Amino acid sequence: MYYNVNCTGCGRRMSALNMAINIDGLIEMYVKREKEKNKGNNIYETMLDFLSNIRLGLYFSFYYLKKEKYLTEKNELNILGEDIIYLLAEKHKVDLKGAYWNNPDEREEILDVLAEGMYTTEDVEVDWQSKRKEIKRIVDFLSINAGAVFVQCRIDPRKEKDDIGNVVITGINAVFSQKDGTRDGIPLVCPECGATFLPEAGKYYEEVILLMGSSRTGKTAYLASLIDCLNGDNAKEQIFPLQIGPLADKRGLFFQKNILNAYQKGKKIPKTNISNEEMVPLVSLLLNIRNERIIIVTFVDMPGEAYVPEEEQDQKKELSFIANKRRISKNASAYIFCIAPEQVDLPIKENEAGKCQDSAQANIGDVCRNIKHMVSSNDEDVVNIPMAVVITKNDKLKDYDFYNPDEKYEDLIKDAQYFMADKYRKITEEIMEYLQARHVVPLEKELRFISKCFNYFTVASYGASVEAVGKNKKMPSGIILPFVWILTMLGYFKPAGLEYVREKKGWFSAKYDVVECLKEYDKRELIRK
Repeated sequence: MYYNVNCTGCGRRMSALNMAINIDGLIEMYVKREKEKNKGNNIYETMLDFLSNIRLGLYFSFYYLKKEKYLTEKNELNILGEDIIYLLAEKHKVDLKGAYWNNPDEREEILDVLAEGMYTTEDVEVDWQSKRKEIKRIVDFLSINAGAVFVQCRIDPRKEKDDIGNVVITGINAVFSQKDGTRDGIPLVCPECGATFLPEAGKYYEEVILLMGSSRTGKTAYLASLIDCLNGDNAKEQIFPLQIGPLADKRGLFFQKNILNAYQKGKKIPKTNISNEEMVPLVSLLLNIRNERIIIVTFVDMPGEAYVPEEEQDQKKELSFIANKRRISKNASAYIFCIAPEQVDLPIKENEAGKCQDSAQANIGDVCRNIKHMVSSNDEDVVNIPMAVVITKNDKLKDYDFYNPDEKYEDLIKDAQYFMADKYRKITEEIMEYLQARHVVPLEKELRFISKCFNYFTVASYGASVEAVGKNKKMPSGIILPFVWILTMLGYFKPAGLEYVREKKGWFSAKYDVVECLKEYDKRELIRK
């Protein structure tokens, strides 16, 4: 049994064996080399022009290329123009031989299918008709140059063992000529959309955690504060059995530059923008647990508008965004549902009405119903997915003792493996006391429709307004606890509690000592009853 991997681009889940080689990338690398060698050959220049506008989308696994004999016994790869035509036809299930050339009506239908399934390069935006014409030019060019070589190299797969002993291919080295012997290290990609996998994908088990909640509830700030707490020196001061590796992939670097850096400087984080896919924080990281197990954790931070569309037409647009761009949310192992105090606390809501631009305005009942609608379409068993319900900005709750920037977690984690349910229960009971107050909007009923496996937390990512933090040091509160609870619900920590039992002093003695004893609990002890 091989691990599944989750594509952070289109959301597809697949076996590690199906991670693909990026033939598009190999074509581009080969053609660039040949263009330099053959200054008078316009074929390579034309092909480069095509690739600068349109992605062919040729992503196939090492095993597929072997089976179809594109790879020789010595792993030599030769791709001709006719091979590209065949692979395009295979991927999109169209006839680019007889029907395309002999039937004008079918040719138009085939071009529609290709225009729908093929994508422009990242920095190119064209209208449908222009894209369609460009694809037709590509197909015609490849058909005319059926015998031309567009890739010729040797593929050396990088084979590594996963943590359960299976051998997986985690990347390739491509050698393009015997003369220079240059070896280009190339990561594997998703066979559907071409998004790059982490170099460690396939080696470790993956968990997907979906952040939910409407706009301005502090989802992105919470994610930034959590990663900041788990990173480097901060982790040494906090928890100890949990540490993350560097954010080294494209999305991780984007998150570091545009979000985490702003948070660390106490600045306002850019609002998650649904119109720009790169602005949707989606971060994959390696999580080292007790130095004995590594897992890959992917956090998906959906834009708040996806949960509370203003109009019906927007609702279709947002749901389409989730379905097409973030299908990874369907693979969620756990949820973090962020709720701002002003959404449930009536005095705070009235006080901030029209005054604070960063207040969450969405009605919490509408938010819950929209989230229920979204997650229920994901999976029949969705009600059993753990959900941490997080009241953010707890520094606003002045009449309660939730905000505590000096809190330590030693009492919650024992021997680096036990999550102390009795200590944690005291925290959730205090939150429940607040949520049951008359001035607070009831949540329980709505939440049970989303998940039967939830409990409450409060956090403060900054510890004050961003304006105030700009002048002082950030003082976050409660950040680690929801994440450790999720990891416990997923089986990475054991729920336990301290009990006191009488222990006889000796065989014949009538005296007893009361001793402290650690007892493991069922995970149900951590769920809101």
